[in-house]
Amino acid sequence: MHAKWETVLSELWVKSRFTSYFYQSVNFEADETVPTLSLAATEAGFVLRYNDAFPDAFSLDELTGLLAHEMMHVMLNHNHRVTPGKDVLLQNLAQDMVINSYILENRARFFSRAGRDLRDEPEVILPNGLPLVPDRFYAESNGRYDATWEEVYEWLEANQEEKITHVTDKSQNNYRIDSRFEVPDFSFRQKPVNDEIIADFFNDSDGVIFKSASDRELPAGVHFFREKTLDDTIDALKKRIISFAERDENSRAERLYQEISSLISRIRPAKIKNFNKVVKRFLNQVLCGDDWDFSARRFNRRYFGEGIYAPGRFYRRQPSLTVAVDVSGSMLAKPETIERAFGVIESLLGRYAVHLICIDEAVFVPQKSGDTFIASKETSDKYLYRRGDWRYIKTAANAATFFGPLFDTFMKDKKQPLIVITDGEVYDMDRLTPYRHTLWALPPECSKSMKPPFGRVVAID
Repeated sequence: MHAKWETVLSELWVKSRFTSYFYQSVNFEADETVPTLSLAATEAGFVLRYNDAFPDAFSLDELTGLLAHEMMHVMLNHNHRVTPGKDVLLQNLAQDMVINSYILENRARFFSRAGRDLRDEPEVILPNGLPLVPDRFYAESNGRYDATWEEVYEWLEANQEEKITHVTDKSQNNYRIDSRFEVPDFSFRQKPVNDEIIADFFNDSDGVIFKSASDRELPAGVHFFREKTLDDTIDALKKRIISFAERDENSRAERLYQEISSLISRIRPAKIKNFNKVVKRFLNQVLCGDDWDFSARRFNRRYFGEGIYAPGRFYRRQPSLTVAVDVSGSMLAKPETIERAFGVIESLLGRYAVHLICIDEAVFVPQKSGDTFIASKETSDKYLYRRGDWRYIKTAANAATFFGPLFDTFMKDKKQPLIVITDGEVYDMDRLTPYRHTLWALPPECSKSMKPPFGRVVAID
């Protein structure tokens, strides 16, 4: 490994413990086919490939800034391969702009730690000439400085005539701003530059590289395309880095660790996004064994392909499930979401007996009254759901939803599966009696934030 990288990695342990933990998981490899550097994922882990002459052209602080830049691409899950319908070159340019602008605006506090004076913190310095989000973007978005790369991409696509000339300038490293209290003044970037920044394909189509109009390679990383099969590997590597960093008190105090760890730890939507399949798998797993029997009249298809004729499983009696619908005023689900959910429920009719109950401040068995459901006076009754009954479900005027009566009383001593259709605004979640055969079905925009203490969560999509 180049001697300069050895020094940079040694100093990182003092500057940023979290960044140091990240690069302890990265292999450094000299590669003359790469003109600058590139951080890529492989089945074996992360690899930083670099041209052996590249580190000699930059200071240790600039090389540290470039390592921070490359790490941010990974941590922000920037997939450099084109997404359907998008311009791959503009997409990669937008991703680079957003990271460079973020580091530049936060360079005084990028490596900061809680309880320490910012004046004692090392600034992050990027080499000259790296692309920044254009000033016109900020002007046309009312000074918004926390834009996502997707927003910048859409702006670039709509302004193809824009010459990309706003770049990093390390001579401005004394510039500070507290963006929490004022809109940044980007006039310090108005330094005249001669060349426009151009994104181009590298090595035919292996990745993307950034150049000036005079064909000079910028001191930026090459964006190599990765296969989607590596996504799970990258997620596992990131979680491993977080697990190491969280054991270190110095790392936990870093602003960078706190922001990135919360991003990675965010609840991810289920990988199986087909609501229909999730519901059917849930029912197969939780149905009571008493509902099943075996008979030689029906063969077991699991073994039949191997020439083994084994008895098949069948229902001794029709199994049942309960569907509880949140009808409070806080229910955010749109009518089409309710329709989509019950489209799946109705596909179960005939095979399952579906009992419908409603929840707002209390739980009640519904009964039809005109074009809506009202509460039945007999809470012990069962309403057998029929095709199209979802149209009678109306939200109530009260805003609160209390699920205690459902789990503490109505489902007590029951064993059948329970599907709860709600928006997640459950006011007594921490006091509920656990009912493990529960599937919480929520609109996609609500499913990511709900963390029930029991049961599973699935998005209605």
